[in-house]
Amino acid sequence: MPRTKTPGPTCSTSSADQAVKLVNSLTHTGDFAGEPFKLRAWQEKIVRDIFEPDPGAPGRRKYRKVFLALPRKQGKTELAAAILLVLLLGSGRRGQHLYSASGDRAQAALLFRAAASMVRNNPSLARVCQVYDGYKRILYEPADSFFEALSSDAPRKHGLGPSVVLFDEVHVLPNRELHDVLTTGFGARLDPLTIYITTAGWDRTSICWELWDYARKVKDGVIDDPRFLPILFEAAHDADWTDETVWREVMPALGDFCSLEFIRDECKKAQEIPAYENTFRQLYLNQWTEQAQRWLSVERWQECGGLDPVALADRECYAGLDLGVTGDMSALAMVFPNADGGFDVAARFWVPEDGRWQSEQRNHELYREWHRRGLLTFTPGEATDFDQVEHDILALHDQYPFLALFADRAYASHLLSRLFNTYGLNVKGITQGPVTLNEPMTKLEAMILDRKIHHDGNPILTWNISNAVGRRSPTGLLYLDKSKATNRIDGLAALIDAIAAATGNTAEPSVYEQRPMLIL
Repeated sequence: MPRTKTPGPTCSTSSADQAVKLVNSLTHTGDFAGEPFKLRAWQEKIVRDIFEPDPGAPGRRKYRKVFLALPRKQGKTELAAAILLVLLLGSGRRGQHLYSASGDRAQAALLFRAAASMVRNNPSLARVCQVYDGYKRILYEPADSFFEALSSDAPRKHGLGPSVVLFDEVHVLPNRELHDVLTTGFGARLDPLTIYITTAGWDRTSICWELWDYARKVKDGVIDDPRFLPILFEAAHDADWTDETVWREVMPALGDFCSLEFIRDECKKAQEIPAYENTFRQLYLNQWTEQAQRWLSVERWQECGGLDPVALADRECYAGLDLGVTGDMSALAMVFPNADGGFDVAARFWVPEDGRWQSEQRNHELYREWHRRGLLTFTPGEATDFDQVEHDILALHDQYPFLALFADRAYASHLLSRLFNTYGLNVKGITQGPVTLNEPMTKLEAMILDRKIHHDGNPILTWNISNAVGRRSPTGLLYLDKSKATNRIDGLAALIDAIAAATGNTAEPSVYEQRPMLIL
C-alpha cells in the first residue's frame, strides 16, 4: 500500500451532512461486499443525531455520550464501523485516538474487519490510511490519528488517552473495569465521545443495565442530560413477542436487509423450544429478560417494592436461612404475614471478606458496593464465620422474634443445633428438594403475580431472583435447580425456606422414597 501525506477528499468532514456523505461513499462488507452503503432513512437519522453540532461551541459535537440499543441483524457492526471511520477522518484535529471495546475477542475483531474492509475498498481512503491487521489498528497518516479495536482482556488499557470510545455489545462486558479505564482518560480531549451499541441482556447488576436504564430516563425526560443521546429500539416488556407488528417497530431493517422469513423461523423455534423464548426476545426485540430459562419475573418482583422497613416492627415473623459453603454467600430472609394474604419481606446477607467472590470478575465490585451501602456484611477470613452469622441472627431475633426458622439441613445442622439447644429458637432443618420446596415456591410465584408480596427493593435479593432457574420433577413438583442458576440465589433460597416456615410446610420425603425395597 503506498504511503502518502495527501489527505483524502473527506478529511475535513465535520457536519452531519458531511458525515452522511462520507458514510454513503463507503461500501458494504460481508454478503453485500462492494455495494454502496446508501444509508436508510432510520440509519441516516442516527448518523445525523450523533454528528449534530453544538450550537454553543463551533466545531464540536452536541453529544458526549450516545447509547444505541439496536436488535440483532440490523447492521449494527457495519454502521458502527462507518461511524468510527467518519470520526477518524473528519475531526479536523491531529492526534486523535479512537478505540472500540468489547468484552469478547471475536466481537472486537468483527468491527475492526468491517472498518478495514471499508478502507481497503475505497481508493481515496486506502491512499491515506494504513491497516495493521495484527494490531487491529487503522492509522490515518495525514492527521497522525488511529483507530484500534480492544477486547476486555487487552493487556494494556491504562494510560491510553482516547478521544473516542465505542463500546460494542455492552451486555457482554464481564465487568466495568475496561469501561472505567477508558472513559476516565478523556481529560485532555476537547470533544470526547463515548458510544454504546448493544442488544439487551438479562443481568440487572451489569453496567449495560445501568446505562440502559439511564438512557430510558433521559429519553422519557426523567433525567435532564443534554449531552446524552438515547436511541432505543426496544419492545415493551409486556409486548406480544410473537406479533409481527411489534417486530417492525423495533427492527427497522426487517423486510429490507433483515429477512422476515428468518425472523419468523426464529420465532417459531422460540415457540417450540421454551428455553429459546428469552433468547429470541432478548436478541431480536431488545427485551430485558431474566435468564436463559426463567422462573420468576424480575419486572413483577420489582413492582412489589416500596416496603418501609419501619412497618415490620412488632409483627409476626418467620425466617429462612441459607448458609454458604466455605467461602460463599449466606442469607437470612424474614417474612411477615400482611393484610393482603401474602408476606412483607426483608433479608440480610453475609460473605467472607476474603472469600470466593474476590475472584468473580463480574461480581466483586457489586459485593463491595453492597457492603458500602450496609446491605452485605463482610465476615473475617476466607471461610464463612458462622459465629458472626449466629450473633447477627440472634440480634435480628431480638428485634423480630421468629416464630419459626427453617434452613437447609445439609449445611446448617450445627448452627441450628446451637440456636435450638443454647438459645431456645424454634428451628427446623428441611431437605432442599421437590417435596419440600414445591409448595412454598408455588405460593411465592402466585403471591408475586398477585402483588401480595411487598419488599424494600434489596438489590441482592432482586439479583438472586433474576438468577433463579426453576425445574419440575417427573411428577410435576417445582424446585430450584442450583446447578443451572446463572449466579447466586442464596437470598431466594432463604426466602423459600421462610415461606415454608410461615405456611407450616413440614412435608418430608417418605421413608419409602429414601430407602430401597426390603425383600423378606
